[in-house]
Amino acid sequence: MRIKRWICIVVLLVLSPPARAEVEERLDELENRMEQVEKSAGSGSGFMANSPEWMRRFHLSGNADFSYLYGEENSLADHGRLAVENARLFLDVDLGGEARLFDHTVMESASFYFEWDIFRKAAFQNDVGSLYLRLDSLGGSEAFNLKFGRFPLPFGEEYVRFHEKRFDNPLISFSTASVYGLDEGILLFGSLRNGLFQYMFAVTDGDHDIAQNSSSEPALTAKLVLEPKPWLHLSASAHRTGLLGPTAGTSFGKSALMFGEFGLYPILKEPLFQNGVPAPKDPSRKLKDIYGFEVDLVLHDARYGRLWLSYGRVFAEADSTNFYDRDMHYWTAEGVFELGAVCEALDRFYAALRYSAIGTFDDDKGWRLRVMNNGGNLGYNVDHVQSINVGFGVRLLKNLIFKAEYSWFDFNLVRGASAALGGLEDDRDYGGVSFSLEF
Repeated sequence: MRIKRWICIVVLLVLSPPARAEVEERLDELENRMEQVEKSAGSGSGFMANSPEWMRRFHLSGNADFSYLYGEENSLADHGRLAVENARLFLDVDLGGEARLFDHTVMESASFYFEWDIFRKAAFQNDVGSLYLRLDSLGGSEAFNLKFGRFPLPFGEEYVRFHEKRFDNPLISFSTASVYGLDEGILLFGSLRNGLFQYMFAVTDGDHDIAQNSSSEPALTAKLVLEPKPWLHLSASAHRTGLLGPTAGTSFGKSALMFGEFGLYPILKEPLFQNGVPAPKDPSRKLKDIYGFEVDLVLHDARYGRLWLSYGRVFAEADSTNFYDRDMHYWTAEGVFELGAVCEALDRFYAALRYSAIGTFDDDKGWRLRVMNNGGNLGYNVDHVQSINVGFGVRLLKNLIFKAEYSWFDFNLVRGASAALGGLEDDRDYGGVSFSLEF
């Protein structure tokens, strides 16, 4: 800037010496304006920089998905579906800086967080998602942070895609397991050795419904993360929900953590086929225990893309007899390839492929699995579900992506169920396009 200024001054002095004072005055004014613009950019925006202090404590963000899907007769879009798949707002309120007692740091900051779930699964919800008080750096240490209230259970790697990180989902669909859940309780989390190790440990009421507790014991969820390299992410998650029994508002308790789009609850739906013949529903209406674990590997490269591999298992023990116990396995392999790595003109494009499966993989014992494709109408008769999802995305703007996808689904039923259900497990493929945005 200064070199250009002196060049201008020399040229103008040669051409018109009397104009020197006026030229210098205008250049000074230009430099002052540039400095003001730079300061405004550094503080986020000129409006926020000049706003009252209390207003700068409110941070609003959100995401949304608008899609058109069309599929086979038993899919979720058999006649075509144009819908708002998802729309939600997040309000993060800074409650202030460092708190000290007796000359010791109690915490470095506190905040209030609220998630307004407007649309979900192409249906109007107007519901509460996350709602919690967050206390950061307890005792002045990054290793100890707390959330009190309602929050996503820290299990696996996909659950964040149903909330703040939905924009990061490379495809329109999700995995067949789609493991996530919201619950009320306390979450302790933190990082050690500059983020090399991270942990999350939650104690919650274990019940799916808000302000309901049909569990006689608290649910426990734990997750450990290791990031030895910027491109390598490893995690292991574990969960336990104790006895789930009937509540005042419902005929049964349902676990907060969901697998295949269903919270786990007793087998209460007929027709139920087991060991190849019709069977009665569980008379106890209770689950005694639910155990689950998941391990994940994520490899990421800014130029080439991302690879996510996952394996998990969940076991539900009935309170009556082991006749109604269920043991499910699930896995996911998802790859995202940046097309700009082979052609610079395609730097805004990527291709994505996902294979996932979930089920008992037992011809004699099934489970109820919706897996983003209306599988609930098959009852507790699904042996396993496999899905292949292939698509591409175009980053039109920093916060706007166009996606296209086609998905193949393979629902397999236990012995004896197919004839009774009239072939509902077939013809479930669909494809579509979507616009995803965040702000």
